[in-house]
Amino acid sequence: MQPPPPGAPPGGPQGWGAPPGAPPQGPVGGWGTALPPGVNPYTPGNPTGGTQTEPMGIIALVLGIVSVPVYFCCGPVALAANIVGLVLGFVSINRCNNEPQRYQGKGLAIAALVINALFLILNLVMIVFFFGLMGVGLLSGP
Repeated sequence: MQPPPPGAPPGGPQGWGAPPGAPPQGPVGGWGTALPPGVNPYTPGNPTGGTQTEPMGIIALVLGIVSVPVYFCCGPVALAANIVGLVLGFVSINRCNNEPQRYQGKGLAIAALVINALFLILNLVMIVFFFGLMGVGLLSGP
């Protein structure tokens, strides 16, 4: 094996690996270099750990948005989706408040609450209107 030309990266022409005879880098059996002493990989500012968007807020938002088209095929399922979305939104806000170092997305959960509440009211009004029209039709006779 020929030595690399001057100015070439160590480890061969590809630049992979350490030069022969160099001490190993990084933790034993791991990739990359070891963290300095006292550094926690799960601190909030570290991209490898820390805060994540609260998943229940996302699910609540999706349930609220999907409930309107679902109403036109089956109203009670949309009503149930709005109620479940409201519950998940409240739980998501509580988790964001109680564990801010772990969860983010409080604004998303608030948006989910607002959308689910509005669509729940809209769905209830539509159900009352629908059954009201049925009642008027039944009372008017043939």
